[in-house]
Amino acid sequence: MISFTKRFVCATFALGISLAASANSDLTAEEQDSITKEDIASLEVLSELCNQVVGKNPQLQQNIQRLINQNQHTLSQPKLVQGLAQDQEYQSLVAENKSNSKEMSQTELKAACEDVLNSP
Repeated sequence: MISFTKRFVCATFALGISLAASANSDLTAEEQDSITKEDIASLEVLSELCNQVVGKNPQLQQNIQRLINQNQHTLSQPKLVQGLAQDQEYQSLVAENKSNSKEMSQTELKAACEDVLNSP
């Protein structure tokens, strides 16, 4: 399984590339949905962690929400967006990301939060 840090990097910095690639990808809709759920779960966990590291910052939360919204648009079915909170796969991914986030150093976490805060 890909580490939390790597998933976060994929979810944020490669988002533009992954959105464009997903349109031309050989992935099935189910595979793409699983990747998207993992990216959104990573962002949700990062949001919680950043609140602890840099405090509640409206710009940071706005940027994370923008990234989540961009990811949600890649889901194959609009109903999946509303159903994520009840989706077992998604909840497992959130729990896994919370566990994996413990591998990040405070320096890595702070840098990740600052990258999102300063993202365009």
